[in-house]
Amino acid sequence: MRRISGLWRRSLRTRIIAHTVLLSTLVTILIGWVLLQNVADGLADARKSAAIDETRAGMSQAQAYLDAAVGSRPEQQSRVLTQLVEQLTPASGTNRSFDVLLYGPIRGDGLPSVRASGDLNIKDIPEDLVRQVETETGIWWRFSELAVVPNQGPSPVIVAGSRLSFGGDHYALYYVFSLAEQQATLTLVRDSLMVGGVFLVLLLAIVAMLVARQVVSPLQEARLVAEQIAAGDLQRRMSVVGEDDIARLSI
Repeated sequence: MRRISGLWRRSLRTRIIAHTVLLSTLVTILIGWVLLQNVADGLADARKSAAIDETRAGMSQAQAYLDAAVGSRPEQQSRVLTQLVEQLTPASGTNRSFDVLLYGPIRGDGLPSVRASGDLNIKDIPEDLVRQVETETGIWWRFSELAVVPNQGPSPVIVAGSRLSFGGDHYALYYVFSLAEQQATLTLVRDSLMVGGVFLVLLLAIVAMLVARQVVSPLQEARLVAEQIAAGDLQRRMSVVGEDDIARLSI
């Protein structure tokens, strides 16, 4: 530790390189964080806009489907609701871009039931979103986390929902959009920024070493010449190259 402390005090070159590496690392981290935040916000906003548009179109389609089945007998209404969920679900498997959940009737005479694609449950929907959909008109949304793929941990999702009318009752229809693709893009950008930042810091360290060598080497030579002159060698002079400020030290 003493050797390192002594090297730090005596070596101007070491301090120049260390300060350059430290400052360049801090600047690289700051710029990378700002860029990553901008990319994340852009991806989230774009996906949110697309999700709301898809939800609005799906709600119109669902309400039109239910309006066409208004004359169904009570024993047929359950099948109509189940078929609605199947019709709204884009594809089977784990590669579909969203899942749907139909819950209701809301505060009706019947016991609320859940019809959903995948393994969705009403408990997967944020509670504040459930309250808002059940009490207010319009389309509402939230960012959340949900295990959309079996046997995997929670992943970011967008949950959007609104109310539907059927047979004198209200039903809540929710769309759950996966953000896995956006998360993968963000991870790729983050990894690229990290690798680029490391190479940038290394490059700046090399530049600092070259600059420090050009500046410090003449100063070291000047110190040695000054020590030799002080020791009595009055004929000792620095070797002069160029006409810059460092070279003029020999005058």
